[in-house]
Amino acid sequence: MMMSRSAGLFALLLSLTLTSGSALAEQQWPDLLGTWEGHTEAIASGNTTHAGSGAAETPRLVDTKFIIHVNHQVGKSFSGTIESEGTHGQKSHFVGTFTDGQHTAKVVDKSGVHEFHLIGKNEAKFCYTESYHDGHAIGCGSFHRLLQ
Repeated sequence: MMMSRSAGLFALLLSLTLTSGSALAEQQWPDLLGTWEGHTEAIASGNTTHAGSGAAETPRLVDTKFIIHVNHQVGKSFSGTIESEGTHGQKSHFVGTFTDGQHTAKVVDKSGVHEFHLIGKNEAKFCYTESYHDGHAIGCGSFHRLLQ
């Protein structure tokens, strides 16, 4: 009797696990594909990728225009390129994933970690950090998707 009760409990737990797993797989994630542009206001010191270069001991305020191209997305994971005035037209490849349901995602590229919060289908708030041995920057701003 004890064995059948354990087997029944195991079957129930397995069923719940498989059901919740398939529900997660079926979740609809926001479509991020396309080109997004905006700007960030940052404070930086030293040499950075997106906020330019300067003396390490003298922090500077920088307003930087960004263009983000999301060209691949599968479920909650996506990838593309980021370019800014600081990169002089060079594109940095990134990968990203949604972290909580359908509003917050994190992106990583060679310069650091970026986080954004969707505030509408075509609008987002965005923050990034960069940290190198000879420079640091942190900035936040807003972005909108360019409609085609």
